[in-house]
Formats: sequence, C-alpha cells, structure tokens
Amino acid sequence: MKMTKILSDRMDRPDDLVAAGETINMLFQRGRRALSLRGGKAFHLLVKHCAADLTADKVHKIAVRDLREIANLTDEQIVGVIRELQQTVVEITHTVDSWFDNDDNYWPEPKEIVSSGPLLTDVERPKKGGGIIRFRFSRTLQWVFSKSDHWAVLSRRAVMAFESRYALRLFELVSLRINLTHKTSELIELEELRKLLGVPEDKLVTWNNFNQAALKPAIAEVNHLSGFKVGYEPIKHGRSVTGIKLTWKTKDQDGVKAAKRELDSHSAGRKARREDAVEDVTAIASVPASGAFPASGSIAYSRWGDIAREEMPQPRRDVDLVANEFRGWATSKAIPLDGHHIEKAFRAFCRKVEPAR
Repeated sequence: MKMTKILSDRMDRPDDLVAAGETINMLFQRGRRALSLRGGKAFHLLVKHCAADLTADKVHKIAVRDLREIANLTDEQIVGVIRELQQTVVEITHTVDSWFDNDDNYWPEPKEIVSSGPLLTDVERPKKGGGIIRFRFSRTLQWVFSKSDHWAVLSRRAVMAFESRYALRLFELVSLRINLTHKTSELIELEELRKLLGVPEDKLVTWNNFNQAALKPAIAEVNHLSGFKVGYEPIKHGRSVTGIKLTWKTKDQDGVKAAKRELDSHSAGRKARREDAVEDVTAIASVPASGAFPASGSIAYSRWGDIAREEMPQPRRDVDLVANEFRGWATSKAIPLDGHHIEKAFRAFCRKVEPAR
C-alpha cells in the first residue's frame, strides 16, 4: 500500500506519524552535521501536517504555533529549525523504472540510484514574530513520497518525548522493521550504523566512545518510551568491533502499559527513572562467577552473554535463544541453575551449539 494512502487513512489519528522507509534509511551527507533532535521532530510534524498533499509540487503552509509542540520552542528557535531543514542535505537510495546513460541513451530496465538534496526548499517566513511559514519539499522527497510503499507508523507522543537525536533515529529505524514477521534482527556494519544514526565523522570515533555515548543511551531511551524492546550484540573481527547484531521485539502488555505511564508522566526526572531501571536490570544480570544462571530473561548484557559470545562458534547464534535452550537442557538433565559447576556446564554447552546459518 502506498504511503499517501496510509497518510489519508490516518489523518484522523493524531498520535500516528507516518514515515517513508526511504527517508528513515536516509544517509546524511559526509562532512555535514546530521539533523538535530529538534529538526527530526519538526520534519515529522511537517509530514503529518501536509498529509496526502506531500506529493504535490506546491507551496505548503503551516502556522508557527503548530511547531511549538517541539519542546515549547520560541518563534526564533522555530525559525532556526526551519533553516536547519532547508540546509540539511541527505542522500536517499531508491529505484527508478528507467534511466538515461551518459550519452543520453534510454535504458528501460529498473535501476537503483542515489538522489540527494535538501529537505525543504523555497522557504518563506515572517521576519519577526509568529505567523505562517511557507515551504516546499524538495523534488527528491516529493518523488519518494509518491512512490514509497515501504513505510512505518510512529507514535507521535514517543517522538516528541525523546531527548536524544540518536534515540529518535534508532526509534525510526526499528519502527520500520518491527512488523517484519520473518525478521527480528539485522547485522549492521559499524560505519553504516554511525551514518544511520547521524554520528559526525570526527565524533565518538572509537567503539567504546560510540557505544557508551550514543548506542547504549539510545537503546535505553527507546526501551523506556516505546512499545518495543531493542538489544544488540557486538560483532568482532579479531579484537575490533566491526558491527552489531541489532535485535527487536514488541513488548508484552505490561511493557506497553509501562511505556504509556512514562509518557503520561512529567518529563522532569525521566532520565533518572530510566537510569534507575537500567541499574536494576544490571544488578539482576551481573551475578558473581559462582552465582546462578538466570532462570529467565535476557543475558545479552550480562557476563553470561559475554561467556556465550566467547565460547560459541562463528557465526554466532542469538545469545538469548541459546540461553533458553541451555535452560531446557539443564532441566532435562536435572542440573540446577544455581549449581556449583553451572558456568562450566554453560561454557561446554555453548561450544557445542550449531553456528548460525
């Protein structure tokens, strides 16, 4: 189903934001700053505002007051966000039905091409105060909006609640993938992940810095505020991390309710509440060497996950699936998970698992 049809169908659903898959997977121009958190939120609001008119080559209009939803921005800050959208150049990969080569020869076969350009063009705004902003989407975006049948529906409340641009980008990427019935994980090379999240070339250049300052906080925030759960496993070549295995799943009913309660709560203290939750999970998962193997839940971020990744043959299987299999095997052998030799048994079990296919 085309994105324009989805937009039309969901015009009366105020919490639904529809995003084209091509724009979610867009890569920002090398050497340029990626879209800010405010800019990302504003872009979603403009798409929502224009709805089925997205594909029209026309001047759109929006009142300045309609963009104040973004962190209660002043008029001057809103002008700055609009200017940012006009100056942000993105690259979008898409397929055209036909193409002309360098000699202007016509080729009727489909061809994958890269289009680049700003998000907005021909912007007119009041010099001072509020009023109306007039703008056009670039021709590249108009074309994508008209052709896209690859889209995601995002929660407007969650989008507006994010405090990190990396979290917003991750939320967009997972929202595009969460309904894939045949897929719950994806291998992403580290450099591609940095581009998708919009990390500047000269920032967070080491894996540890990127992981601690961008990836982990983004995952924690998405897990705190959204209806799904995200995890990851580093992929190594020798001692170097070259990518990650990103995993996702929809939360159960209790998890969805907890996210809604957080969105209903005041944003003051939200970061502290999130950090408390992360600390609680860490405390449960990180048991001493002689401690029990967890009877349930994820081991991905615990020392048990590290053991599994250390012992399993390459290419490694999902550590949580292996953990579940180990629990079943231990039960069948009447081996207690808090037994004295449980770590030795788990290491031996991991060494014997079949590699991922």
